Amino acid sequence: MDRLTRLVADYFQLYNGGIMTSKFHLKHLLPYFACSIIFSLLFLFISYLLHWIPFGSNTLLTIDLGQQYIDFFSYYRDTLLHHPEQFLYSFQKGIGGEMVGLWTYYLLSPFNLVLLYFKQNQFAFAMSVLTYTKLLAMTWSFLYFSRQKYRLDTPFAIAFSLSYTFMSYTVTYWLNIMWLDGLILLPLIALALQKLITMNRRNAYILLLALTFISNYYIGFMIAIFLAFYAIYLIIEQNELTFKKAIHDYTRFIIASIVGTLISGIILYPAITSLLASKVNGTSIAITSAIRYLPKQILSKLFIGSFVFEEIKKGSPHLYAGTLVVLLVILYFINRHIRWQEKLVALFILSVFLLSFMYELLSKIWHGGQDPVWYPFRFSFLTTFFSIELAMNAFSKLRHKLSLPATFIMMSSFSVFCIYYLVRIKFYPYLSQQMILLTLFLGIIWIILLQFKLKQHRLLSVIALLFVTLDVSINSYSILKQLNYVPFERYQNYTTVMTDTIQAITDNDSDFYRIQKNAARTKNEPLFAHYNGLDNFSSTLESTTAQLFGYLGLPDTQASVLYGNGTLFLDDFFSVKYLLEPKRIDDEKYYHLKPISRAFDIARNNKQADNQYFTIYQNPDRFGLMIEVSPDIALPTTQFEQNKPIENQELLLRLIDFNRNNKPYYTEQALSEPILQDIELTKIETGDFYHFNSLIKDVLQFDKGSLTYSFKTDTDNPYYLSLPSQINDKKVRMELNGEEFVFASPFRQRQLVSIADNQALTNHQLAVILQTAKLQMNQLKLYEFDLPRYETMMQKKAAHRFEVTSFNHQQLTGNITTELENSYLLMTIPYDKNWSIQIDNQKVKPIPVLNDTLMAIPVSKGSHQITMHYFPKSIYYGTMLSMFGIVGFIILNTRRLKVKTKN
Repeated sequence: MDRLTRLVADYFQLYNGGIMTSKFHLKHLLPYFACSIIFSLLFLFISYLLHWIPFGSNTLLTIDLGQQYIDFFSYYRDTLLHHPEQFLYSFQKGIGGEMVGLWTYYLLSPFNLVLLYFKQNQFAFAMSVLTYTKLLAMTWSFLYFSRQKYRLDTPFAIAFSLSYTFMSYTVTYWLNIMWLDGLILLPLIALALQKLITMNRRNAYILLLALTFISNYYIGFMIAIFLAFYAIYLIIEQNELTFKKAIHDYTRFIIASIVGTLISGIILYPAITSLLASKVNGTSIAITSAIRYLPKQILSKLFIGSFVFEEIKKGSPHLYAGTLVVLLVILYFINRHIRWQEKLVALFILSVFLLSFMYELLSKIWHGGQDPVWYPFRFSFLTTFFSIELAMNAFSKLRHKLSLPATFIMMSSFSVFCIYYLVRIKFYPYLSQQMILLTLFLGIIWIILLQFKLKQHRLLSVIALLFVTLDVSINSYSILKQLNYVPFERYQNYTTVMTDTIQAITDNDSDFYRIQKNAARTKNEPLFAHYNGLDNFSSTLESTTAQLFGYLGLPDTQASVLYGNGTLFLDDFFSVKYLLEPKRIDDEKYYHLKPISRAFDIARNNKQADNQYFTIYQNPDRFGLMIEVSPDIALPTTQFEQNKPIENQELLLRLIDFNRNNKPYYTEQALSEPILQDIELTKIETGDFYHFNSLIKDVLQFDKGSLTYSFKTDTDNPYYLSLPSQINDKKVRMELNGEEFVFASPFRQRQLVSIADNQALTNHQLAVILQTAKLQMNQLKLYEFDLPRYETMMQKKAAHRFEVTSFNHQQLTGNITTELENSYLLMTIPYDKNWSIQIDNQKVKPIPVLNDTLMAIPVSKGSHQITMHYFPKSIYYGTMLSMFGIVGFIILNTRRLKVKTKN
């Protein structure tokens, strides 16, 4: 019994003198209480200056926090409180997709539980609370680290904690709120690793490493790489060290890391499986020696406010954490009381970071083989963390006051550093003369303060803390003021109307269908308003869904799909029952919605209702979630082709209308040769690839000339324009008959857009107006859709439509009557081998079809009941890995207890 008691105590006692102590005094919490007050005042002051709610009209919703994550948080709340069945799979993600990947990347932070206390219409304010909570936890975490490892006095421990929390990386990237968990855990795991190496205490390190991977495996992966180097530094830090002991300590670190990684297997394995099915699919790390940034560009970020908005898209790493940190890192390498072996390893680690910032290949390794889209150098917080640790080490070893030689070296090197960038400021658009001079001024102040015995003067310590607070405040404000924030009133008004609109539809129609909006606040609104849509934007989007959209002439990117310009046929194919067309709103207090594309064919649907934002239409005809198709779909030759959306839609129509003649539904119509105005045609390559140059030399003029096409619509049929993949809204804008003609952008393959409907015997002019000096593209193409013949076919198919009788996101049941003796049911769901399907209680295996984008099952003639159930097998394998990890954890502790017993 006594042995069991000691075992339990060992599991939960993370640090000697740390969490579990025999005596606990309230005074131990005073530093954290003081730190909380200072942090809160600083956060509130910045909120006041930037007019964030409740101090103004702005929300924290900016860039991806407003365009992605808030929608995921709405899904998170809805899943935990109302619809747990959509935890593993949801039809609110694109045209359907697994959700494990989304949970593991975006939503597993324990801090997200705070959101359950807010209603959905309070989420704008909830983002402020969630951000505040995580940043406060960061401050506490680093405060604990600094006090435990370096025994710093409270004012300086708080000062370094604020430097960590408000470093440029955090301030610039805190909108990526799911990454902050890794930054919270990093100081704790670093401290636990020290305990592992110096005291052979594994438990805290193993559990914290597992928690790091679970809370956000992406940042956890970067931390794991850093720990491989950091462990060497901690080993070298020990005074009495032999080569044999170093190898033994590092081996212990590796074993503990493996166990911690295995424990998180229940999250890691499904996450990796999801990644391989998403944008990572088909990518590889290209071996290249390309240099992205030179050291002088990297070091230019060591100034206050060294940021412009473009730097968040692509730029050098954000490294600033205060002038004091910069100076103390210099002091670290000239301090005689720090052993040269430590300095050598520290220099090696900093060199690894520098090379990773310089070379594209090394940067990709840190990012898991991917080149980040926006937010470059996402691992640079590790550089700042390590720099702050070196600064604390230098400060803790500062026995008295700064020596004269050290003062000279620091003053001269820092002054030369600042003057160099001051002279060459024109090459660094994110630097300003005022900020460089302010950095230099603060540096001089710090060097003067370091002439005193700061550790022995309480007043000077407080003054030092005030200077650090001032430093990080100015830096934070300088960065954050350059971001645009969604006004609360506009956001609240639109989301309320949007949610009410969707609820009015879904409350009165329980059938399975999809809803399409020809405008969007974000591409994830189906997840926010909880309806089956078609759009999605996330790093976990299935690559096959994006490919399918591209094949069919719909906008897609590596991580997003957007259904804003579907043809009448695609509306039916994807079972789009309700279509929301935006209204033009000029009132500034309302959210301004811009149509994704001109939907001339939407009037073919039945108008249902109106509100201040939308006109709602109902599509009377749809194929259903499953469609009987020709057995030809299983042939290897039945494949989509790139940049041929008309041919690909014709392929689908041929498979569905298996009794038809060979006449196509789409026919190409005449589109005149373009009339060039202020443009010259310089070259025509094979495949009708045209090169145009603008004749306008004025760089300030937006319009650089135009190509004007003429065409005639002879019938009332819908007409569609095929846009080449080389254009986007940055290169061209369009006008149709003198009015703006919008189209979705960006897109990777040819895009189909509605250009006319119910306009028989009408002449049209389409102007393509260049926004750049040069344009290379394939030609535009015009097609007419045979609507009367298509409607006849739809009437024949009505009796054979798949009817859903029971539905939730993880399981559905429905009935269908098929015509052919042997055919296939094509499902408008991305292929996923984790679906278990039964036809009339007989299990059947789905096959991937049409370039593996969709799935189909064989079926015989007659009436059938189809049942589908989803469960990812990766969870089974992940659970097994976690069990192995737990067994390893128990074995390690059992062996340790045996050793203790012998001793």
